[in-house]
Amino acid sequence: MQNIDQTLQTKYLCKDLSDLAKRVSTHVARNEAPSQFKRWQKEFESVMTRLEFMPSGNTLSGSGTDKTLQPNCSVMGEITDENFEQVKSRSKRLWQKAIGIGYSINTSDPVKTLEELSQLNDSITLWENRPKRGNMAVISVDHPQFAQVAAYKASNLSRLYNFNISVAVTDEFMRSLDNEQAWKDTNRTPRELLQMISQHCHACGDPGLVFIDRVQSSNMLLTSDHGRVHAAVPCGEQFLHDNETCNLGVVNLNAPSLYNENSKTIHWKRLKRVVSIAIRFLDNVVDLLEIPDEKMRIISKQLRRIGLGVAGWADLLSKMGYSYDSQDSLELADRVSRTITEQARKTSASLAREKGECKYRRGFRNISLTCIQPTGGISSVLGNQGYCIEPFFAEANELSSEAHIQMQAAWQKNIEQGISKTINMPHSATVQDIYEAYVLAFEKGCKGITVYRNQCREAQPIRCKECEEDVCPKL
Repeated sequence: MQNIDQTLQTKYLCKDLSDLAKRVSTHVARNEAPSQFKRWQKEFESVMTRLEFMPSGNTLSGSGTDKTLQPNCSVMGEITDENFEQVKSRSKRLWQKAIGIGYSINTSDPVKTLEELSQLNDSITLWENRPKRGNMAVISVDHPQFAQVAAYKASNLSRLYNFNISVAVTDEFMRSLDNEQAWKDTNRTPRELLQMISQHCHACGDPGLVFIDRVQSSNMLLTSDHGRVHAAVPCGEQFLHDNETCNLGVVNLNAPSLYNENSKTIHWKRLKRVVSIAIRFLDNVVDLLEIPDEKMRIISKQLRRIGLGVAGWADLLSKMGYSYDSQDSLELADRVSRTITEQARKTSASLAREKGECKYRRGFRNISLTCIQPTGGISSVLGNQGYCIEPFFAEANELSSEAHIQMQAAWQKNIEQGISKTINMPHSATVQDIYEAYVLAFEKGCKGITVYRNQCREAQPIRCKECEEDVCPKL
C-alpha cells in the first residue's frame, strides 16, 4: 500500500491509494450491468491498488466527486476567421474543466489567434492544486503565415507558455528536401523551410513536426464521416477528428506483479490480463464522461476512442539490465507494444459482441485503442523514476538523438495512435542536428517529433535532481 502525500490528497481527493482505487473503481463499474457490477469493481480496484494500471488525472479526480468525470484532452479542430468567436467560447468551457485542447490554426492572422487563445486560457482559474492543461496549435506548412507562427514562440515564451506548436508537413514536402525549386507559393525551398523550423526549435523547443499524411492514412483510426484529421491533443499522443475527446490510462510496466525477478522476464500472461481489464475500464469511462460541449459529447460517444499507454519503461529496462539504446531494448519495445495492442484489440472485439460495436470500426467497440501519453501527472502515485517510454532524466541528454528516435519508432510500429516522446539533445546541439532528427523521424515511420535542446529556455519544465541537468519535454 502506498501513502499519497498531501498534494495528491488534495488533487485526487483521497486519503491513500486504497481509498482512491475504491472510489474510482466503484464509479467506473457503475457502467456495467447490475449483475456484473461487483465483479468488475473488484477487478478495477485490484489493478489500481497493485499499481498495474492507472487512469489519467481527470479520471482520478473526477470519478465519484463533484468535479465530474471529464476527458483528458480534446481536439477543437480547425479555427477559421468565421468560427473563431465560437471557438473561444467553447474553449473556455473545456478549460474550466481542466481539459486540454488541440487546434488547427487556419485564420488570416494566426499569431493574433494564438495570442488571444493564450490570454483567454491564462484567465481561467481552476480548483486548488489543479494545474491548467496545456494546448496544441498545429499549422500547415502550406499556410501563408506559417513561418511567423514557427518563429513567434522563441521570442514570446511568456505569452505562449501554455501552447505547444507543431507544423504539419506532408510526405511530398519531406520527399522534396533535395529539390532546389521553391515550395509552392513561397520563395524558399523545402530544405530552407525545414532549416528555418529547425532554427526556431533550436532556440526554444518549438515547433515540432506532424507528418500529417501518415496520420491521415491510418484509415482504421479515422472516418471520412467526420472529415479529415487536422490536429493532435496537447502532447501529441492522439490525433483526433474535430470536436472529439479521449480518455487515457497506462499499464505500469514497473509494477512488481508484472515482472519475475528470478527469471528477469515479464509476466506476459498477467500483462495481457491487465490490458483486458484496462480496456474495459477505459471503455466504461466513455459512457460516464460529462463533457461540457454538446458536439464533443456526441462524437466522442460515436467513436469511443480511448488511449491505453505505458508507464515505467526505463524502470523496467533497468531491472532487466538493458541499456536504453541497446538492441535488446528495441526488441523488447516491439514485443511489449505488440502484445498490448493485440490484446487491446481482442478485448475491444469481445466488448463489441457484448455491448455493441463502433460503426466506424466494424467488429470493434472502439475506433482506436493504444497511444503513448506522458505520465507526469500520475507519477507520484506510481512511484516510478521514468515517465512513459522516456529514459531516466539523468541519461536523457547523454543518449544520441538517433537512440531516442529509434525507441520512438520501435513503439510506433505497433501502437495505433501517436507517441508522446521528447528527443532530448545537449545544449551543444546544432540547428543541423535538429534538422537531421526531423528527417530521421520521418524515415523511421514516426507520426510526429518533438525536439528539445537542453537549456534553450531560461525556465525549463523539468530539472533532474540527480545531476541538476534540465531535460524537457512537454508543457
